[in-house]
Amino acid sequence: MSNMKTIMLLDVPEILIPKPDGSVATENIVKEPFTCPRCHGAGTVFADDPDNGQLTKVQCDICLGFGELKANIAISWGPSIRKLKKSMGNGQD
Repeated sequence: MSNMKTIMLLDVPEILIPKPDGSVATENIVKEPFTCPRCHGAGTVFADDPDNGQLTKVQCDICLGFGELKANIAISWGPSIRKLKKSMGNGQD
């Protein structure tokens, strides 16, 4: 089976405004569509019917019958304290 792979390149936003929580910018990105791994895009899966014990098609409980998923990606930009930690330490890493 082939897999779709997506690479996201990050660039720091041009305008940054400090916020009370210490972050300076937040981005929300939605990437879609991704084929549902449970129903493989069909929107339905087979499940045991408790009434008759046979397999029956039911709505996929992962994609809710749509056959696709989306990724909600949240990026919170904030100051890097890596250099501050180095300068406060003994200079060894």
